[in-house]
Amino acid sequence: LVVMACSSLLLRGLRVGGLVRCAAPARLGLPAQDGATAAAVRVSLREAGTICSSRVLTRARLTQTRTPAVQAAASWLRPASAAVLGNCSTRSLSQVAGGVGGGAIPTPQQNPELSFEQALAITELTTAQLDNDLMTYAKSLEQIRSMANQASLAERWQAMIHVFMSAVLHAIIPFGFEPNDSGLNAFNTAVDQYLKTHERKKELQDAAMQRWRLLAERAFGTVLTKDDAMSVDQARQLTSLISLRMQSEEFMQELDTKVNGLGPDPSQEQRQQAVLLVTMPLQVKVMQEFGFQGDDGYVRMQIGLMQHASDETVMYNTMSGALATLRRAGVTLG
Repeated sequence: LVVMACSSLLLRGLRVGGLVRCAAPARLGLPAQDGATAAAVRVSLREAGTICSSRVLTRARLTQTRTPAVQAAASWLRPASAAVLGNCSTRSLSQVAGGVGGGAIPTPQQNPELSFEQALAITELTTAQLDNDLMTYAKSLEQIRSMANQASLAERWQAMIHVFMSAVLHAIIPFGFEPNDSGLNAFNTAVDQYLKTHERKKELQDAAMQRWRLLAERAFGTVLTKDDAMSVDQARQLTSLISLRMQSEEFMQELDTKVNGLGPDPSQEQRQQAVLLVTMPLQVKVMQEFGFQGDDGYVRMQIGLMQHASDETVMYNTMSGALATLRRAGVTLG
């Protein structure tokens, strides 16, 4: 299932044409946020030498601080606001990010090992950033929601993923991860492993689902509660059917027609967009068979599947359909 699966591949470590670059955010007027700017955030945070713990950040909602370097770092996290990180207890980055002496952030030459507590802290920090009305992420999500009658669901879903990935990127930088797709891949691979095997995986899963429910409400107006959870059996059946239909010759020929219509030398972004455009109608047909209707139903289906993204069967179904489709479209996998 490619709209979710392409995003899932990126989120969980398989690079599809590099760090999330899609046309939808630009068309919707969302800010571009690149690795170079993220590196500048790293320098400012290294100078500051301190960072608020995510649990405190969640409670404090990122209020004012008097630390100039943290202000400089936060100016990118929230360019539209004068308010910055702070007024909360801070601790040395050596404590938060893995034991580097003197409070310095580890150099980006090698991504660090991630503890379970750090994975949970980053997940909570990302949610706090997305939920803060003063930060650019929340503003971007509200902008996506306001475009419901002007942009397609596929474009808005892509744009939401773009905002989400940008927030994750910012959250992992102070923990020593590279400010690029390599850092994201390393982080998501570690989180995926904890979701499969750790004795406290339910705690991490709940934190992740809280974040997805927040994204659904802010970007699409879809209100989800714990009672809306999709069963793992339903997730397996749904992804199996979508995967089978995606690998059918009829679907592949439709994809070929769309890609061939792009011209003699289409870009990776154009190829990815072609995949999304032909996959969306297929997903909509399948989701209707499971009782999901309209844009709201599509969002509910996708968020429900995210809850079981680490299930081995769901993962296999998702990857088998997505990889076959992306390869057929000529999307570079790395």
